[in-house]
Amino acid sequence: MSRFQNPASRRICFVAPYLGGNGKALYWGALFEGLVAGGMAVEVLTGPRFDRGECPSIVQNDTVSFRRILGVTIPSPYVVVSLLKLKCDAMLILEFSILALVATVLARLKGQTRSILLVENAPQFTSAKRGGVFKWLRKIQCRLCTGILTNNAKGFEYLVSELGVDPSKITAAVYLTSSLAGAALPLKPDVRGRTIKFACIGRLIPEKGFMELVDEVALLSESEKERLEIDVFGAGPLMSVLQNKINGERLSDVIRLNGNIPYAELGTRLGQADAFIMPTLGDYRSLASFEALSLGLPLLISVHDGAHSEVLGDGGSGVLIDPLLRGSMAGAIQDILKHPEKLEVMRRNALNRAQAFTVEKAVSNIAMAVEKATLRGQGSAR
Repeated sequence: MSRFQNPASRRICFVAPYLGGNGKALYWGALFEGLVAGGMAVEVLTGPRFDRGECPSIVQNDTVSFRRILGVTIPSPYVVVSLLKLKCDAMLILEFSILALVATVLARLKGQTRSILLVENAPQFTSAKRGGVFKWLRKIQCRLCTGILTNNAKGFEYLVSELGVDPSKITAAVYLTSSLAGAALPLKPDVRGRTIKFACIGRLIPEKGFMELVDEVALLSESEKERLEIDVFGAGPLMSVLQNKINGERLSDVIRLNGNIPYAELGTRLGQADAFIMPTLGDYRSLASFEALSLGLPLLISVHDGAHSEVLGDGGSGVLIDPLLRGSMAGAIQDILKHPEKLEVMRRNALNRAQAFTVEKAVSNIAMAVEKATLRGQGSAR
């Protein structure tokens, strides 16, 4: 990992309504620790408080409380005090929200603090695509911030074409990734002539497409079902309904609902699979696909996942499916069952593709964006 230009002079703070989950930093933890290892001091201002053991090298003094008013999430007014107490060279502000706008304005007023807006992707399938006052507020935030870091070309295009951002203000490079590459993986026997194991992750809600997955597996022949296992990791309000549907289709030996598992175990559990299915009906940019990619799992990924063009690249690491098109998932599964040797080729391509989304790459790109914003704030870059 490369060192930053002046690590002692770079103090950064991540500001976001929500990072991680249930007291766990999840994939953010590796990113924070990587930045600290590279010489930056990292502070976090967000809703949940992380367990201290999750990120021992970061500072988290305050947490932000929120309330819901007329369908809009509003941070506590005390957040202004918390933001003013921050002593950092750059605020990395996640996405568009009331908290993000307040943080951007205060960074501008403080003068010496650069504000870098982090935009994950073009806002597909989310309320962020709304127009009117919401779009106007996003334009204001983009105008006030010092720089913008977006993960991909779609995010860049959205910022320029929809919000009218000066392209020179934007850095298009991966900042958010989820790598499970360090997991201990079992040796797998040759896939030919044996059961093929798939895995998928997601909250059990209608939008994730698990009901459609069951319908598609039901289309397979009995001999195909006998050679197939699908492990679903996740929980949610649809769990009992989904299990009843699985039982009704006589697929309990094929599709297993495993519930939530600790994030620390996720790499090992996923690594036991031969391939990964993402059947979502609408995701901004699902990180589960990047987790699977880092383990070399071939992907059957939904066209309705905003991440599909990134993780598939030229298509060599998996297959694009449409869960809303009858037969699309079933056909992709049938092809793998018929030609399991394709999995090894896709596995190698997935591992190669994953090199574009490592934690080291994300850390380096954030450091680059901070330096670029610093120069721009000093008037050296326009």
